[in-house]
Amino acid sequence: MTASAQPEHVPAAGWCQRARDLHDQGYAVFDALIVWPTNGSLTARLQVRQPAGKAHGIQTEVAAGEALPSLTAVYPGAAWPEREAAEMLGLRVSGFDDGTGLGVRPLLLPPAEAGMPLRPEFQLTARVETPWPGRPTSDRPARGGRP
Repeated sequence: MTASAQPEHVPAAGWCQRARDLHDQGYAVFDALIVWPTNGSLTARLQVRQPAGKAHGIQTEVAAGEALPSLTAVYPGAAWPEREAAEMLGLRVSGFDDGTGLGVRPLLLPPAEAGMPLRPEFQLTARVETPWPGRPTSDRPARGGRP
């Protein structure tokens, strides 16, 4: 993925339209859609490029409980990362259409999995239930240096 220096910040309401404008300007190659948690909201960044290699990125903030317009009508390759972000981070996506008619649906996690494992507040079961070597406990205090 080639990266532009700084992403262009756009409001969430204008996210899909700006992506469409970029596509119409020749940025027809979908490179990546990345979503990450930031202070209670989610940040989404789209990276696209022209066939000759010139890249452009746009970025937006999605407030808790708000939906991000889907990019699937402009960049069909956005379907997988939108589904991943919905499942792993709780991103709500509006207007999603990957051609199946099934909408946003689980992608990676087993059906019984509860929660969103990429959110910072999510506690992984193994971290809670498994004793980790080197972890200080009441009968084994922390120590420094080499054994």
